[in-house]
Amino acid sequence: MILHDFWDYLLTRLLVFAAVWFFVFVSIFVDLGSGIAKAKRNRERISSRGLRNTTNKIARYFSVLTMTTIADFFQMLFVFSHKEYDTWQSVPILPYFAFCVAGFFIFTEWWSVYENSSDKYQRKKDKKKLGRIKNTIKEIRK
Repeated sequence: MILHDFWDYLLTRLLVFAAVWFFVFVSIFVDLGSGIAKAKRNRERISSRGLRNTTNKIARYFSVLTMTTIADFFQMLFVFSHKEYDTWQSVPILPYFAFCVAGFFIFTEWWSVYENSSDKYQRKKDKKKLGRIKNTIKEIRK
C-alpha cells in the first residue's frame, strides 16, 4: 500500500515537472519565432549565430532547471517521508524551486517577445543611428 502511494505520488510530480519543462521549452521557441519574424520584418539576415545563441540559451536554462529539479526532488521527498506528522500535512508537496525558476525564464522570454514585437525598440535603435550620423557630419565639418 505504501509503495503504491509512493508511485502515484511520484507519477503526479513527474507530470508537474514535465509540464514546467515543457512550458519553458515552448516559451524559448516562441521567442525564437518572434526573433526570426523581427529579422524578416527589418530585412536583416538570419544567421546561424542567432540559432546558436538559442541553443546555448536552452542549455543554460535546462542546466539550471535540472539543478532546481534535484533540489525540489529532495525537498518533496523530505516532506513525503514526514507526511505522517501533523505539522507536515498542511504543506503542499510541489516543486517550488522549479516553479520560481521556470516563472522567471518564461517571464524573460515573454519580455523578449514583447521587445521583438515592439516598435519602441526599433525607434531607440534608429535614434542611436541618427546620433552617430550627426556626430559624423560634425566631424566632417571641422
